Amino acid sequence: MAGTAADIATLASLNDFIAKVRVALIKRAVEIDAGSDRQSAATLNGVASIMSNSEDIAKRMAWLVAAGNPTIAAAAPSVPSEGDTQYAVNTMLPKLVR
Repeated sequence: MAGTAADIATLASLNDFIAKVRVALIKRAVEIDAGSDRQSAATLNGVASIMSNSEDIAKRMAWLVAAGNPTIAAAAPSVPSEGDTQYAVNTMLPKLVR
């Protein structure tokens, strides 16, 4: 049965999944930065941190996405599509950079 704690841990540790999360993080950070005229200084500092530390942040975000998105967690250890990964990052990232 997929979606067990062990399956989620396996997914969160897969290099393919971490790479997808990293790309999704950078895409979202660029989108947030592009709207910089409407963003707070704290948000922009968070975005800058993501861009300069994307490798480390992607490893942590992979755990958040794998465990925190019910659809992705239920299908673990299968690596989700790019669209599902991007959606999960898009919904979680704004909460982390404010």
